[in-house]
Amino acid sequence: MSSSQSKKDALEKLDKDYDQTIPGNSAKTSDYYTVKNIPDRFNKPELLPNIGNPVFTCPITVQATNEKSIENKADQEDSFKGYAKKQAHPMYMTSAMEYGNREPSVHVMPQTFHAKSQKFTEHLGQCGMYKNYSLNTSLDKNPVSSQLDGLF
Repeated sequence: MSSSQSKKDALEKLDKDYDQTIPGNSAKTSDYYTVKNIPDRFNKPELLPNIGNPVFTCPITVQATNEKSIENKADQEDSFKGYAKKQAHPMYMTSAMEYGNREPSVHVMPQTFHAKSQKFTEHLGQCGMYKNYSLNTSLDKNPVSSQLDGLF
C-alpha cells in the first residue's frame, strides 16, 4: 500500500511541477535547463503572444489603442474575444496538427541562441540589390495597343 501511495504522490508532484511550467505562471527556461546566451523571449515563453514556433514567432505584443473602450467595462464585456478553435474531424486529424497547437512552455524553448552575421545584408542595404543588365529576350509592350506588341 505504501508503494502505491508513493507512486501516487510522485505523479501528483510531476503534475504540479508541469503546471508551474505552463505559460502564465512566470516559469523561466533558465529555471529548468542550462541556457547560454538566449534572448528574453526564449527565457520567458509567456512573452510570446502567438502560438507557433518560438524561434519565428514575433515577440511584440499588440497594445490596445482605443482608451475609451478600455475605460468602459460594458464595452469590454460586449467586445469580440477572438475566434474559437474549431475542432477538426477525427478522421482528418494528422500528427502535424499537434505542432504549434499549444502555447510554448519552457520545455520547448531553445536553450542556446546562435545569432547569424548580418554582414551580407547590411552591404546590400547600403549599395542596393544587384541588377543584371544582360541580354533581354522579352517582347516590348506597346503602350498604345496590345495588338502592336512585339512589332516595335
